[in-house]
Amino acid sequence: MKKQVVIFAFCALCCGLFVLYSAPALEAAQQGFSLWRDAVLPALLPFFICAHIMQNCGAVSLHNPLFLYVVSMISGAPTGARLAGSLEEDHTAAVAALNAVSPMFIAGSFAGRIMGYPQLAWPILIAQLVAAAVFFLLSKPGFGPALARPNPPSFFRLLREAMAAGVASMLSIGGAMLFFMAFMALLQETGLLSLLAMPFTKLLAKASLPEQLPSLLLTGMLEMVTGCKALGEAGLPLRQAAALAAFFFSFGGICILVQSLAFARIRLGPYLGRKLLQGCLSALLAYFLCPLFLPDAQAVFAPIPSSLGQNALSALLVGGISLLGASCMLLLSALLGRAKDRLQRDG
Repeated sequence: MKKQVVIFAFCALCCGLFVLYSAPALEAAQQGFSLWRDAVLPALLPFFICAHIMQNCGAVSLHNPLFLYVVSMISGAPTGARLAGSLEEDHTAAVAALNAVSPMFIAGSFAGRIMGYPQLAWPILIAQLVAAAVFFLLSKPGFGPALARPNPPSFFRLLREAMAAGVASMLSIGGAMLFFMAFMALLQETGLLSLLAMPFTKLLAKASLPEQLPSLLLTGMLEMVTGCKALGEAGLPLRQAAALAAFFFSFGGICILVQSLAFARIRLGPYLGRKLLQGCLSALLAYFLCPLFLPDAQAVFAPIPSSLGQNALSALLVGGISLLGASCMLLLSALLGRAKDRLQRDG
């Protein structure tokens, strides 16, 4: 009963604040709608349609982990929750690993439009793919119900169903974006965002890091697209912006978590813990990879001697290639192991 009272009181408080700060909340919601209409919808809808057709055409089993990984990485969240999870069984670890942002949004909307540096997409994409592969292998994934049909319908019927399902999913994503952007406006207007970021701001100031970093982190962890927009306006060095963006995309934000709850049963604590670790790994990888794709990117910390920098860059290149190779080998080993187990069960 206490839980219901707390939820009711929180929602009533939000309603009152929405009335009190109606102008900034409405402006934020309009910005969210514009972002959804101009950036998110055109970036994700084609992938949602293609993923739905592949999912239901009967050519590939949904129990294939490689299929789950590839389609989830291409389509973007919440496709990972829809494919790997179910409302009946708990698949928190697999859903957390596969909930990623579409490459179309990263390359086209964020790197190209928001940041104005299309080449910035490469280190972020590689970091997200590697981090997701590592955590997917560690999740020992279970699988949701097999949704493929024994006698799939014609292509045009699949296309019609895919468009209907894709538009419904995009409407759900748009509604979540509008609410969380309006909610972020309330946090900013009431000063709660600055209050929450104050302890971290003082700590980062002593380390000579930007003071707006805690606010950017909190914004991106609540609503990823809003965090990307704020990151584009912050004017940070490209290397630091790439690391923060990689964290946002791999963590996903509370907004994507809410969207995923419609497709999968998720334990919030383990999910957020895994996404936090995955986001940190992705941020580190993007930070190390950024000089390989952006030679003129500014350093985040104080300059170091050129010889040491060249040696460190060479070591990072070797380490990154080794990590990527190890991840591919682990993924291949896991696939072969599952195939062997399936053959033994069938035999």
